[in-house]
Amino acid sequence: MAKTLFYERTLDVGGEYVALKLFKASRGYALERRIVEVDDAASVQILLISSLEDLNRFENADPYQSQMASLYSEIRHRLINGGFAD
Repeated sequence: MAKTLFYERTLDVGGEYVALKLFKASRGYALERRIVEVDDAASVQILLISSLEDLNRFENADPYQSQMASLYSEIRHRLINGGFAD
């Protein structure tokens, strides 16, 4: 699956680094959420986005939702401006 980086931001939340990357793929969009914890342990989640509701559910389940709200908002605007509609 070919993909192009469309958006990338990283936020320091209490010493943990949370990164969101939005990719444009051949069949839509994919969101990658990477967290690097204080002890350098890292985990990655990948969300294939088929509707804005997918993004909303993912954001609402994020334990750092309040700190990450502006980043999720930027992603939502990029999806809408890129022609993505629910």
